[in-house]
Amino acid sequence: MKVVVAESETWLRDVLLGWLREAGFEVVGCPGPEGPDFLCAGARKNGCPLAEDADAIVLDLELESDLLICGVAAWELLHYYRSLDKPVVVLTGFEDTLRPLPGDRTAVLRRPPDREDVIKAVKVLLLGKELRPGPGLETLPEVEAPGMGTGRRSGN
Repeated sequence: MKVVVAESETWLRDVLLGWLREAGFEVVGCPGPEGPDFLCAGARKNGCPLAEDADAIVLDLELESDLLICGVAAWELLHYYRSLDKPVVVLTGFEDTLRPLPGDRTAVLRRPPDREDVIKAVKVLLLGKELRPGPGLETLPEVEAPGMGTGRRSGN
C-alpha cells in the first residue's frame, strides 16, 4: 500500500515518512505547493501522478502556501484528493474546525500527531477501502481511529 505524505515542513514530513515506512507502507513525500508561485500538480488539469498512484494521503492543512496566503491552499488539495476517492488523514492545528462526515474516509488528527495515531488512522482508512462487505457479510467489523469515531459501514 502506497501512502503520500504532503507536508511542507521537511522535519515533520521525514518523521511521518519514517513512521509509515516502519509500519510496512510504501511511502512518498511531497512538500506541497512550492515557491515562488506555490502552484501544485494537484491543481492542474492533468492532476498529480503521486496522488493518483497512492492508496492513501496524509495532508497537513497548514502548508507553506497557506501561511503565505498565495498559490494552492491545502483545503484545495484536500478537495482534489477526495475527488480521486482517496482516503485522507488530515493534520490540523488546534483552531481548525474540520470534522469528517460519516463514511467520508477522512481522519482528522491534531498537530503534532502521535506515531500510533497516524499509523492507526491510515490502517483504518485503508481497511475501509479494502474490506467492503461481500455476499455473506452484512457489515464490516467496528474499528476506531482518533478523530474518526466508529468506522462501521453497512453492506449496501
